[in-house]
Amino acid sequence: MEANKSGEQNCGEGNCMASCLSPKFDASYIINKAKEIVTNPTGCWQVLKSQPETINDVYGRYVIFMAALPPLGLYLGGVISGYTAITGGIVTALVSYLFSLAGLYVGAVVIEFLAGKFGGSASRTDSLRLLAYSSTPNYLMGILYIIPPLAMLGLLTSLYSLYIFW
Repeated sequence: MEANKSGEQNCGEGNCMASCLSPKFDASYIINKAKEIVTNPTGCWQVLKSQPETINDVYGRYVIFMAALPPLGLYLGGVISGYTAITGGIVTALVSYLFSLAGLYVGAVVIEFLAGKFGGSASRTDSLRLLAYSSTPNYLMGILYIIPPLAMLGLLTSLYSLYIFW
């Protein structure tokens, strides 16, 4: 496995792809990227454009961790409030998490397809990056589902996600 100048794994041709597919949890990377996307979306998009990432990078270093926040928040909020049984809540949270991961990829395929129909061009990776990073406010909001009345703030974060997406 080769490493680039920053010490990260180089997951190109001829390298061991199995280790590149495994998630790499780096809390400071996730926190800094989420903070930058939410507080400075315009500047962040300029930086993101210059960073080469693969679909595996986006999922393995960001999405699989961020997408876990809403199901985790819903599960904990449901259990704490007594609305959800512990075992049923775990199953619901896992299914919700898996569908959010799959839905993100399907959304990227749709964006890639539609970009061509409207005279634009987009790769699957760029489409996934757009959708994943613009969903950051919704991912962050998800942990607030621990307190069910705060779920109403989801509308505001959805609007902000739409702004970032646009």
